[in-house]
Amino acid sequence: MGRAGPSLQTLEQLLREHRDAILEKWTETVLSPYPPETADFLRRSRDPLQNPVGTTLFRESSRLLDALLDGAPDETLRRPLDEILKIRSVQGFTPSVAVSFVFRLKDIVREAVGATRQRGPDPAAVREFEARVERLGLMAFDSYVQFREQLYELRVQEAKRQVSWWLRKLGGDDEPAPESGRPADQAGS
Repeated sequence: MGRAGPSLQTLEQLLREHRDAILEKWTETVLSPYPPETADFLRRSRDPLQNPVGTTLFRESSRLLDALLDGAPDETLRRPLDEILKIRSVQGFTPSVAVSFVFRLKDIVREAVGATRQRGPDPAAVREFEARVERLGLMAFDSYVQFREQLYELRVQEAKRQVSWWLRKLGGDDEPAPESGRPADQAGS
């Protein structure tokens, strides 16, 4: 990642050295849009049965940070990123709030790296890492929009099925759309 002299650690070394502190601050950033009592609950329980959202957010944030530190390709970063964004897409966050945690990683890394040494890592390595975070942020925005589109499409399909079912039930002549099926509550009729 860069040249390391006797008093100059590489960015990779510094990030690995401070990984746990970076992850702790980053997961707090992931939780920051939630109301305080919700964030406390998500933080408290790591049992996937009692707290699947919190468990997923913590697990995937850790995987995402590790993949970034490993210099993993974008497709490797996409899986943990998408798991976080699937949750956020159904929770109604605005796009800027949903993906802001990605961009905050740059500040967290600057703080962790800057507070540790008189001479920091190679500035070119820092710029390269920050560029990767920015690309990750753009990927996050694309994924969030894609998940929101899927959610809206599901809602439209469900509304069509319900309207079609009611029209048939009331004796209307409306034929169901080819992609529509029977609503769940019609199964017993």
